[in-house]
Amino acid sequence: MAINSLKSRGILGFTCVFTCSLIVYLTVEVNRPIFQAPPFRHSHFRGLGLTNVADAPRLTDLQLQVGTEVPKREWMPSAEEGNNISETNAGNCRYHVLNNVEIVKGDIVKIRIDARDKYNQTRFVGGDFWFALLESKKPAASTAGKVIDYNNGTYLVLFLAAWTGPASISITLVHPSDATTFLKDIFWNTDTKLFWQAIYKSPKNSETVTCSVQTQGIWENKCIYPRPIANGRTTFVCDKPPGLPCSSIEQIKAYNKMIANRTAAILGNKAFLFEGGNYNQKISGNVKTLHLKESSQTFDPGRLPNCKPQMPTPAIKGYWMDNQWHPFNCRKYNCWTDPAKVAECLRNKEIHIMGDSNGRQYFEYLTALLPSYSSKTTDINGHIMRYISKKYNITIAFDFHPEGLGSRWIYFSEFHYEVDILDQLVTADCNYVIIISSWAHFVQWKREGLLERFHLLREAVDRFHRRCPNAPIIIKSPHPRNHKSLLARVRSGDFALNEIRKLLRQIFANSGAFYLDVWDMNLAYPAANHVHMPRTVNNQELFMILSYVCNSLCKN
Repeated sequence: MAINSLKSRGILGFTCVFTCSLIVYLTVEVNRPIFQAPPFRHSHFRGLGLTNVADAPRLTDLQLQVGTEVPKREWMPSAEEGNNISETNAGNCRYHVLNNVEIVKGDIVKIRIDARDKYNQTRFVGGDFWFALLESKKPAASTAGKVIDYNNGTYLVLFLAAWTGPASISITLVHPSDATTFLKDIFWNTDTKLFWQAIYKSPKNSETVTCSVQTQGIWENKCIYPRPIANGRTTFVCDKPPGLPCSSIEQIKAYNKMIANRTAAILGNKAFLFEGGNYNQKISGNVKTLHLKESSQTFDPGRLPNCKPQMPTPAIKGYWMDNQWHPFNCRKYNCWTDPAKVAECLRNKEIHIMGDSNGRQYFEYLTALLPSYSSKTTDINGHIMRYISKKYNITIAFDFHPEGLGSRWIYFSEFHYEVDILDQLVTADCNYVIIISSWAHFVQWKREGLLERFHLLREAVDRFHRRCPNAPIIIKSPHPRNHKSLLARVRSGDFALNEIRKLLRQIFANSGAFYLDVWDMNLAYPAANHVHMPRTVNNQELFMILSYVCNSLCKN
């Protein structure tokens, strides 16, 4: 649930959700003055009615800030530095653990970040982009922190103490605010950043030309391939091949050199914001390792509601323990290690997975969870995949979306837009399951065009739901990934992915779709972030999906 401005005042009402048992949503009166920040003095939430670890992290951002005093920060020029101001500098930033009593399992750990620039001056604006982790090797546990920006150079990080034993604090400045401002205001709003090479062929001739996606324009002597129902005004445009008709386009592949040159041209003299000490730097604090004590609080997943659309968004999403993800928004069942359970869940269903290579991973790992006998899988270049089980009458289809950024030649006509696939699902029994993962190849689209594409996809979801109101639809969020170069950090960085994550949540709110937010799950997993996360992570995501589709099949 998004945080309101610190200047607002509000009263949170009582909200009760009944599932297997009553889960209490903490209700308090929130009145947020601005004053200096002594240590946080309320480590436990037991006095406020919490007896189960599952209750605390499901509280909202505002509720978890109660008792935390935020410092008033006013910028004073430094005479020694001649009134110089620079971007936030990780080497001078510090974090401070605010809990001043022992921390026990079930407590909310609160940490304040004080941002400073390279002249060691206090930063008086927000907008820095942070990653915050609490990690342990014994036990093998980890969780991502909720970072709250007070827009005055101060940030609050919220963690759940979800285990007993050591817990190392890791807080990373991914981008200073000057970098995020450039990405959001300049790079994201610039058109024509993606390019392809295209081969046009006839029996006697072959030509290779350059193509791009453009949000709008007036084109002459071009080959234009509009698809307004899917892309709106954003159009795939190619140079006209000499002596060949536009209908003779055969294959395309990403023109990576031209993409890199265009990115570098837009970046200009701002490269310093995305390299060296300005990118992905850890900061120091007053405590490096916490020692979490045992307590009477327990985590009972049976108290969580079953997964369903339009669920409240908890401030803390969950934690990893021994390669198991423990979510706090809804109950994840673990019976899906049994292939017979998975087969029973999907019996007589037609599953359509569409989008990018994360969707392809879902296809591969979901079919691997099913019984191996009496099934057949076909694969067309990794872009169109089909699985059929005659025994259970299960069909699983994966379709890669058009305008992909692959580095190998692919046939232009073999791809299908998500909206077209959805509009063609018209059988009366509606035994469909829809999984959509469409984000990795759209980070470089102009924001205007990206928004239009997502809204058109939402309209297709609405049309589908009018035909099949009970068919499950899952929208998968982006997650942090690897960025091998300076230009990759700019054109497909984690800040932009997180912005797309928030857009998808907003656009598909109240759509009847289940929004699978995997950001914290992937960020907290004890391995390097990658565009294709390990099988363990994918399986836990699939367990969340199966728990939503077929929660009545499992008891644990």
